[in-house]
Amino acid sequence: MTEPELRDKEQTILQQIHNGNDDVQKITSATTLENHHVTYAFQKLEDLGLVDVSKPEGTVERVIDGQKRVFQAPKQASLTKKGEQYLENTDRENL
Repeated sequence: MTEPELRDKEQTILQQIHNGNDDVQKITSATTLENHHVTYAFQKLEDLGLVDVSKPEGTVERVIDGQKRVFQAPKQASLTKKGEQYLENTDRENL
């Protein structure tokens, strides 16, 4: 089976999901990526079968830059078996 060709951004996002940063806001906070890059990558990774993406209802409350913020729940992603296998077969030193 041939591994899908992913850009550095998508590989970074897969690793972030693996590390527990499973939504758009958490990933943008942990990386230099912008919301639209993460949202686009979520769609691409879902199309490739590497993640499952969901959009929870309601709001979330988080502390961002020392301020409490309440905002609409961001899209969340979880690794599929295929996504886990991709990470296992990829040289993590490059991520």
